[in-house]
Amino acid sequence: MVQYYGFLLNSQRMLELGIEKGLGSDESFHGRECLRTRAAWDLLAEAEVDDWCTVVNVTTRNGKAYWCIALASTDHRETVYTHRNLPPQHLVDQVKTMLEKPDHVQPMWWDSTF
Repeated sequence: MVQYYGFLLNSQRMLELGIEKGLGSDESFHGRECLRTRAAWDLLAEAEVDDWCTVVNVTTRNGKAYWCIALASTDHRETVYTHRNLPPQHLVDQVKTMLEKPDHVQPMWWDSTF
């Protein structure tokens, strides 16, 4: 199973951001999920980190699924950075700032949902 190193996304915030930007419809489950991922990709593009970060679905220890901005993975085909070659701290800080995460929040390893 692939694991991803990154920040979990606030599902409601991604939905609101997607609606604000007119990225899709929230009228169905599928529409809301597409809207969330489009909003996440849009954030990555705006921050100019979409060439080394990716958006993935991960599962927490309690079994709940979240969208995640992945900075690295255990599979070199999935991300530029891996568990053996983590991204430099300034890039991690750039993504953390973009996501407006508090200082105490750090990226963590998460299991892939799929």
